[in-house]
Amino acid sequence: SLIKIFSSLFCLSMIRLFLESYSSPDYLGYLFPWNGIYVHIPLFYISFFLSFSILLFIITKTNIKKIFLFLLWIHLFILLPPIIDLLLTKGAGLPIGYVIIWPKLLIDQFIKTFTSISIPGITPGLHLAGLILITSVAFYIYHYSKSIFKSLIGAFIGCLIFFLYSILPSLLIISFSDKANSLAVFTYINELTSSLLFYTQNSLSGMEKLQQINFMQDIFLGQLLWIFVLIQGFFLFKKSYKNAAEIITTTVRVERIFNYFLIASIGMIISSHLFEKINFGNIANMVSIVMFFLMLGLVLVWETFINDREDIAIDKLTNTNRPLAKEIISIDDWEKISNILAILIIFGFFLINQTSTFFLVLLTASYYIYSSKPLRLKRHFISSSILIGLATVSTVMAGFFLVSHNQQIKAFPISAIFIIGIVQALLSNLKDIKDYAGDKKEGIRTIPVIFGEKKAKIIITIIYALVFIFLPFYFQFKSMLYIGILAAILIAYFLNKKHYQEKYVFLVMFMYMFFLYLSFI
Repeated sequence: SLIKIFSSLFCLSMIRLFLESYSSPDYLGYLFPWNGIYVHIPLFYISFFLSFSILLFIITKTNIKKIFLFLLWIHLFILLPPIIDLLLTKGAGLPIGYVIIWPKLLIDQFIKTFTSISIPGITPGLHLAGLILITSVAFYIYHYSKSIFKSLIGAFIGCLIFFLYSILPSLLIISFSDKANSLAVFTYINELTSSLLFYTQNSLSGMEKLQQINFMQDIFLGQLLWIFVLIQGFFLFKKSYKNAAEIITTTVRVERIFNYFLIASIGMIISSHLFEKINFGNIANMVSIVMFFLMLGLVLVWETFINDREDIAIDKLTNTNRPLAKEIISIDDWEKISNILAILIIFGFFLINQTSTFFLVLLTASYYIYSSKPLRLKRHFISSSILIGLATVSTVMAGFFLVSHNQQIKAFPISAIFIIGIVQALLSNLKDIKDYAGDKKEGIRTIPVIFGEKKAKIIITIIYALVFIFLPFYFQFKSMLYIGILAAILIAYFLNKKHYQEKYVFLVMFMYMFFLYLSFI
């Protein structure tokens, strides 16, 4: 299974990490702390593995699992470099530093990488492992395509992939300057030390400055590699699963994800009002923010997988287009994908600051007990609303602490917790209208089930009107009052139409939140 394949790859990377701690020891002699430094190493090998998988799939069109198994056996050779380097140096080891290569020297460096074993940063062991990998890839392509031309093209692209991964840190550094090594390195270090990565890692206060910079470098690399893994994994899933497009479009609920993105953005806005504004010109900041939103989206997708697994009976009545209800994917495959998403999320938790991570975990926990047995607290609208309110507060606080200089829990305004939590708890009852028939059959006590569909629409309309009009009064945004009244009228119209469509209600709500968002800026 895919889980076993990638678990094996992870095990190989951990063994390589152990061997490398002797063949290329840390200059201070410390064993790596798992909570930060070297988290990027397993992600490096997984991303590297996926890149070669995509190369072989595009050229040979063979089965993805067959490619994975082939590359997994070849990846046994990643254990060779540290062993060879230790033997050659009689146990002394070879330090591997980041080689800074300027754009005009990239071609020259590319040639030397595969023709010389004396260049700094690439050891004899790495040369041998790279040669075995590229040769094996060329033979695989020839075996399935019977084309020497395709085999040579695949080998050349494989060399490019190997080279680009080898100089990835250098590529980050030279993106800041192409004039002089010292200027680029200085700019790069300055970007890291003035980024969200640096000032939100409050656990590092007692460490040396240089060690902190190395820590930030590894976290920054880890975030980029995590994004690479997500993109490549998505590509392979879409290409290898026959119903992938339909599964994605019916599972990834764009309006729900966008709603939570707005909520997290509100947390960032509150932080920028209370503390220093976010520097969006800092590349490290942008990578951290992009990864945070991808993580948030992935958590919400994983929660959808959990919820849909529990709601098959309901969805067969009210949401017949869902993958499990439509039976376009087996429950076994559904759970495997869910497990892979969970593993990717756990890796991501190591790469975001600890306070923000806590609130993403709290968001996940809230939705888990909301959806899953034995608790399944969505059974009654009161507990359901409370949990959705808690999930919303968790999201806004995760966004706040991602960018906040102050990582103390009380830095987030307590009044905002109550307002955001209560408002979202009230508005969340909208989702239960479309599931009325299924919820009634399953005995889930939502507002539509308790009061009937028609009365429930009137109750929810009144709730929306009260919220839309209350918020401008509370924040003293007089111009928003008229928008709130208009939004309440539109909600009443779309919600009580004979042929109710939830998307139009969501559209009105998003427009209202957008104008409220502009009022804060």
